[in-house]
Amino acid sequence: MGQQGFQGQQSFEDVLRRLQGHLDRAADPKAPQPGSEGEEFALPEVKGEGTGMDGKIRAVFERDKFTEIAIEARVMGKTNAELSDGILEAINGAIEDHTQKLTAAVEESGEQTDFESLQADLRDIQAQSLTAMKSYTDSMFDALGQMKRLDT
Repeated sequence: MGQQGFQGQQSFEDVLRRLQGHLDRAADPKAPQPGSEGEEFALPEVKGEGTGMDGKIRAVFERDKFTEIAIEARVMGKTNAELSDGILEAINGAIEDHTQKLTAAVEESGEQTDFESLQADLRDIQAQSLTAMKSYTDSMFDALGQMKRLDT
């Protein structure tokens, strides 16, 4: 009874430690992932471009910032509202283009995203925790059965 109960308890504690490790990695994405040998997943570099006012305003978005905003001189006679709308259209277009290109590049790379990996690991941990809990409760029922037999 003692040894079987201890093994079930040990397995359950191991599962909880694994879960804690995954939660720690999810909270700190820069922490090394299992099997990654300390390497971080690097996002592909893409350039998003957008235009406004029929191409007279152009914006370029790379990595995490705008690297270029070009405004042709002939639009400077427009009202502030029109100019603002054109700039906003170019900026939003550049962000949208960047997002689409980045999504496509990540999908093409075949890399498994952290969320997919975490979800798969959590399913595995869930299955292991159910097995460990069953083993633990079985050992508890065995102990109760032995105590009941000794009591009679």
